[in-house]
Amino acid sequence: MSEKVVFHSRKARTLPVGLAAVLFSLAVGAGGIYAGLTSSPGMLILGLAGLVAAAGIGRGVLQVKDGYRLAVDSAGLGVGVRGSVVEIPWSAVERIGFDPARHTIAVEPRAAYGRPRTRKPAPVWEARRGLFHLCRVDAMTAEPEQILDVLRRYGEGKWQERLTAS
Repeated sequence: MSEKVVFHSRKARTLPVGLAAVLFSLAVGAGGIYAGLTSSPGMLILGLAGLVAAAGIGRGVLQVKDGYRLAVDSAGLGVGVRGSVVEIPWSAVERIGFDPARHTIAVEPRAAYGRPRTRKPAPVWEARRGLFHLCRVDAMTAEPEQILDVLRRYGEGKWQERLTAS
């Protein structure tokens, strides 16, 4: 039972919209900087904001275009987007289960473990309920029941069919 099982999300279909938003932000940024340098110094702020927005949107587009992966084995869980991977050992998991409100696999970490440092889009921290939302089961290439079966097997006593507020 030590073999690693890896699930992948479907490729995001938001690439054209994301690229359009990057191009728009670049145009606003370039226009603002040009206007700021030639006639209105106040437009420099708009230009800089447009360039910062273009960089942020571009980074997000690149992160989600390839999708993410969920790896499960006897050591724990790993959620990765491109080169960024968040590892959650089973010893750090209080409960794991399906969150019907969001259609996600959610993890409640042990208090001693705290909240690991992570970048969006996966996993997403929900502070109000103290849960990590690892992935939407309907966004994965595998059947939801297959994913849940693997998590039931490896999560053993920590698995909850419906993970709700404690």
